[in-house]
Amino acid sequence: HDGTGVGADWHLHSVEVRATNSGEKAVFKYDKWMDKTTNRIELTPEATEGMESYEVTVVTSDVASAGTDSAVSMAMAGEKGGLGPFLLNKTADGKKADFSRNSKNVFVFDQKEVGNLKSLRIGHDSKGMGAAWHLAEVVVKLQRANKSFRFPCNEWLQKTASGGAAERAIKARDMSRETAYTFDFVMSKEANPTPASGIVMEVDGLNSANEVIREMVSVFDPESGHAAKSSFRPGHVMSVQRELFDMQKPTAIRPGVDLLSATTGQVLLEQVVLTNKVTGKSHVFPVANKVVTGVCSDNSPILEDPSAPRLAPEASATRAKPSASSGSVVVPAPPRRASTTVVTHAPNPAPAPAPASGLTLV
Repeated sequence: HDGTGVGADWHLHSVEVRATNSGEKAVFKYDKWMDKTTNRIELTPEATEGMESYEVTVVTSDVASAGTDSAVSMAMAGEKGGLGPFLLNKTADGKKADFSRNSKNVFVFDQKEVGNLKSLRIGHDSKGMGAAWHLAEVVVKLQRANKSFRFPCNEWLQKTASGGAAERAIKARDMSRETAYTFDFVMSKEANPTPASGIVMEVDGLNSANEVIREMVSVFDPESGHAAKSSFRPGHVMSVQRELFDMQKPTAIRPGVDLLSATTGQVLLEQVVLTNKVTGKSHVFPVANKVVTGVCSDNSPILEDPSAPRLAPEASATRAKPSASSGSVVVPAPPRRASTTVVTHAPNPAPAPAPASGLTLV
């Protein structure tokens, strides 16, 4: 206050700020007198028992026309219940959310604590120009618990006549159990008359419990349609980093092309090299026929060949904490490993249950 007038002294108990769109609130407690000497103060929000601060980062893919003008909303489910749905229209810095190509939007919600996150449902209302949206991933950090969860998508969210949906249910991945790998895709030197716009590849390997696990990795060409700049141009080495869930030793890959290119597109590969960013260990997979077409699940696996010469540049290891072991869902093993088990961690599992009973996205 300005300290003027009779009885200017003021005993302030607290200030409560509530967001009208999501219902989240923050309480700033003071419970002291304010006189002329303390007429202005700065307060920080009180850590409310049973509450958590969720930092949500939404990443739009670096793919042609990936952005959306539609309204985006999200709901989450944890061990103790559900949260949301929340309309993602204002970022943490108060700006209007912008889900354009290759963008990151950060939101912060102070909500009840629901334990470790299990699933997330995100989508849009399909309104506006350019509604189709290619979502790369969502990362949620529990700021008070100091835990982070990744929700990988790498798919189009779009309603189509053939059954495409404008929302996805995605399982959570504890980021402390991930291992970062560099993927080097060594392109053939031969001309490619019908290049695909993306590679979708299954990766088999052993986890810390010595079980066979399977991951799905999507890599899209940001320069698709520009032959001279294309990441899939002859002789080029396309390098990307992906985090695999408790993948300790890759043993086989099954490359294919993205669904949009599955009928006509192809990728000409010499080899694929996976390098563990923690240990620096590389795994070389020679692509014998060089031509990759169709969806990966229809193609034959390519086994690691330790004796194969590496065609990609050497990658250096980074200092990072090794991944811990993880609990998993076990499914039947592929025929070539009949005595083992396979644990799948595909980025887009079968639709998970809604985060809380009756929740729908708006």
